[in-house]
Order: sequence, then structure tokens, then C-alpha cells
Amino acid sequence: MRLKYSPIKTFFSILLLLFLAVFIGITLYFWQAAKTFQQQPATEISLPNLNGFNLKNITCEPSECLLLTLDKPNLLAPKWKNFRQEIQKHNPSLSDSNQPQAILILLHGLHGQKEQFLAIAARYAAIGFAVIIPDLAAHGTNQAKSNAFGSQVSETKIVFSALQAAQKHFQKPLPVSLWGYSMGGSYANFAAAQAPDTFQALVIVSSFAQIDDVLKNKISYLPDFIQKLLIAYFNKIVLLRTGVNTHLIQPQKAAQKIALPIFQVHGALDKLVPPSQAQILHDTYPSSQKTLLIVPDAGHNDIVRSAKKQNIL
Repeated sequence: MRLKYSPIKTFFSILLLLFLAVFIGITLYFWQAAKTFQQQPATEISLPNLNGFNLKNITCEPSECLLLTLDKPNLLAPKWKNFRQEIQKHNPSLSDSNQPQAILILLHGLHGQKEQFLAIAARYAAIGFAVIIPDLAAHGTNQAKSNAFGSQVSETKIVFSALQAAQKHFQKPLPVSLWGYSMGGSYANFAAAQAPDTFQALVIVSSFAQIDDVLKNKISYLPDFIQKLLIAYFNKIVLLRTGVNTHLIQPQKAAQKIALPIFQVHGALDKLVPPSQAQILHDTYPSSQKTLLIVPDAGHNDIVRSAKKQNIL
């Protein structure tokens, strides 16, 4: 018996196959992308010239931290010495002593680790900060299996553990500030909201208000309802693979509780986290002492380098 050819059935069969192919492709892509929220491999990093500084590797559960302080100002490399002298011009009260005047907790970004931020730490240590840098969840020496960008209390514990570890090295309590880049800015917001009386100031660099909005920005060319479907599906994949609920990564909600002095820096050309995200955070903070600085010609990954050239960070 000869089968009757049906153009309509053939059309819908092809359509179904195309749909399945697209669905499987998206699923595989999302499954791979979900690794972002899992353990990131540590890498070997060459350290900057730290002559004149005292660098210690200390334990701050559940990871290790680096503590950088000024030791002998006269031995500083020229770039740190010049930076210290430049700051002294604008702040004559900067002590000539090598004793730290405050603690700065430096929080790295996604795929980063503590060693990568030593060059930034040196700038602050050169002007009187004791800078402590922890490895955040699922990065470097931190053996957490997943990373929810600080939205879980178990993750922000590293911030307070780092602070306690640093304070043990000084005879008297010192004022404390938080400095966070991108993902680290998310950690900083969540930590500051949990214990606002612990910190005296907050520096947020290239960070976001809601991670769902950052994800939507990557697919902004699609219709809104498709964006919502894809974000919801991606969250399901991440939740299945890592246990992380991306919908809960909303530093904007934490920002509602932060009335500290806040300094935000963001690149005007940031394609990953648009400047509008920084503006949302800025508008949300109830602080009466807040500044948002948009750096021209700076993107996401080069914001620190661009800001350093202008002595902003």
C-alpha cells in the first residue's frame, strides 16, 4: 500500500524537529553556562613588586586570605611611592607612620582570586590601609561547591571571617570599609546589609542591581516574553546543576538597607553590566552620602585600570 504524501504533516514534522534541535541546543548551552556558579579553578598568578609591604597568608574560614600592610615606605616601588605622595598632597594628614589607620576588605570578581587584586591592594596599603583579600565562594582556596554571588548568608560569612582574621593582627579596633568589584560588589552589598554597623564606607565597582537584568542584557535583541522564558529556564538549569537560585541574586534589595557613605564607579562602555545597573543601585541606596562616578572610555574588565590612571581608585 502506497503512503499518501501530506505536505502539512511534513511541514509540522520539520517544524517539530527544528524546535527540538533549538531546545536541545539551548539546554546544552545553559548547562555549560551554569558552570559559572560552580567551583572555578585556581590559576598561577605572578605577584607584583611588593617591596616595602608586608604580605601575610592567613586563614579565614572557609578559605585563605592575603593581608597586605605597609612596612617600610622608603622601600616602595616608584609607582606606589608616587601614588602615596600624590595622595599626601590632597590629604596632608596622611600619617608618615607605617601603622594601618583602617581596614579595607577587598572582594574580587567572577573567575578571580585573591592574588589578582594585590596590585589594587598595594595602592590602598601605601596610603595607610590594612588590606585583606579573601577568596570568595567557589574561587581560589575557597572550597565551596557553588557560588550564589553573596546572596546566601553562608557565603557572606567569608567577609566577616576575613575581618576577624585581620583584626587579630592589630592592638586596637580599626574602622572598616568594603570594596567590591562586579561579583564582589554583590557580596559587599549583601554583607553591608546584614551588618551595617560593622562598616564605615562602601566602594562598589562595576556591579549590578539584579543578575536577571544582566542576563537579559545579553539577549536584549529578543522580544520581552522570550527573554523572560529564557531567563526562567536558565534559572531552572542552574538550580538543577548547582542548587543556586539566580532569581535571589538581587543586591538591589540589600541596597535598600544600606545608609553608609557609598562611592560607586562604573565604566560608561560596560557591555556586560550596563551603567543603568549602577544607577539603579545608586537610586536605591538610602544613604545621604553617595556618589556615582561614570568613567568615560572604560568597559567592564578595564574599569580598574582606567580608574587607576585617573587616581579614582
